[in-house]
Amino acid sequence: IDSAGNITVKTGNLVIGTAGKGIDFSAQTPAAGMTAELLDHYEEGTCTLTCKGSSADPTSAVTETAAYTRVGRQVTVTCYFNNKDTSGASGDWYFAGLPFTSANEADWRGTGGIITSSMTITGLYLGISMNANATTFNIYSPSSGGAWVGQAIAAGTGKAWHLTLTYFV
Repeated sequence: IDSAGNITVKTGNLVIGTAGKGIDFSAQTPAAGMTAELLDHYEEGTCTLTCKGSSADPTSAVTETAAYTRVGRQVTVTCYFNNKDTSGASGDWYFAGLPFTSANEADWRGTGGIITSSMTITGLYLGISMNANATTFNIYSPSSGGAWVGQAIAAGTGKAWHLTLTYFV
């Protein structure tokens, strides 16, 4: 600890030794509505996402390894499915296998997501709906009337898509 009170770790890591403890930012001036000022979780890893159909899953399992980063309550997952065979699948598209159970909240903080994709389905804007208190999410697209509806899975060979999803736990 230097004379200004700054801490320098020259070798090794700064280790938080107790669950629920972390970096406390309470000396900052909070915005209205602030609910927490403790950064108490950071993690990087992989998980296996599985593409499913609400009526029938693909004949052969469609899985891919995804990378995730968790900072506090926010989890970002990215995955690229390339040249996949979704034959036999029917119903609306959904995915299982997220690394953490999503928040069970009634507002957008626990049930929102973002998707970017380069689909073999063209001309669609796609969105994600997180399932509250779950490790699954659904794919939606706008209907001709403007409402978001479940996106029917495109069954067949050679399918490819990339997704990046951010959700809260």
